[in-house]
Amino acid sequence: MTKLVYPFSGVAGIFFPVGKLDEGGTCEFASEKCLKVCAAFKNATATNKIDYRDKCNAFFEITQFLVHSVIWRILKEVKDLNSDVLYWFASGDCPSEFTDRIVHIIKGLSYVIPAQIGFTRNQELWEKTNRLDNINVRIALTLEKPYKSRLQRMSSLGTIAVPNYNTGNIKLYRCTQSYTSCGAGIVYVKKLGETIKKKADCSNCLKEKIGCFKDFEIKGELL
Repeated sequence: MTKLVYPFSGVAGIFFPVGKLDEGGTCEFASEKCLKVCAAFKNATATNKIDYRDKCNAFFEITQFLVHSVIWRILKEVKDLNSDVLYWFASGDCPSEFTDRIVHIIKGLSYVIPAQIGFTRNQELWEKTNRLDNINVRIALTLEKPYKSRLQRMSSLGTIAVPNYNTGNIKLYRCTQSYTSCGAGIVYVKKLGETIKKKADCSNCLKEKIGCFKDFEIKGELL
């Protein structure tokens, strides 16, 4: 049976195939620069040993099989990895065609998994997950060099991620303020006027309430 969940940055991650839709990928909203940087993830590498075909199979099953079956399987695989966090779109993204289905799955899992995070360029998915009545879901919307007015307007609705392709870091914004930066194996945390470097590990960020989990109260336990 196809695996739907794989280890990623200390937690459980869901990987979809990278690339344009007409090339067999899921990155409907990605920029050319983003696709160029992520091209290495299409096939297995030293740091990403998930085969492209396995990603395609996982994407097919998540988007085509019965929703309750998908939710049950993801939950089981997350538990098998002893993770409290599910990281969406560790590679790839959610095409608009499947927005409502993925939101439905995320909502179903929010009752049984302590935290769900991820980065997407699908604005509709971002808006809908931010409207879920569950603070355990923290999906960030990736924007590239946004105009100040757009960043101000959208960061009041949820977390905005702005990538720096030169450094490999991603700045996170909420309510126009950049409160942390993550990527390239390091999380930069601002505390008492100074910036502290920590190893990028989503499980540690969850425990310390930093990074994606800043001011993020986790409720419930993994069943």
